[in-house]
Amino acid sequence: MADRATRWLSIVGLVLSAALAVSGLFLRYFYTPDEAKPYTEIQQLHTTVAFGLLVRNVHRWSAHALLAVVMVQSPVAADRTQ
Repeated sequence: MADRATRWLSIVGLVLSAALAVSGLFLRYFYTPDEAKPYTEIQQLHTTVAFGLLVRNVHRWSAHALLAVVMVQSPVAADRTQ
């Protein structure tokens, strides 16, 4: 059971990492951090860039989900080694 859970959690982790990489590259091209006006930069990303809000949310939720997968997978993998 632990082998199967570890395998599936690893696959989910890889998919989430790929989603983070792709969405991060997209955001890199359209968002430039500026300490003078960060809120307006985010609003511009949401309103003027096609699918900007969607990509930002995918990036955010993928990061949260990846942390959750790591937290779940760590005890499962540690139990497997014993």
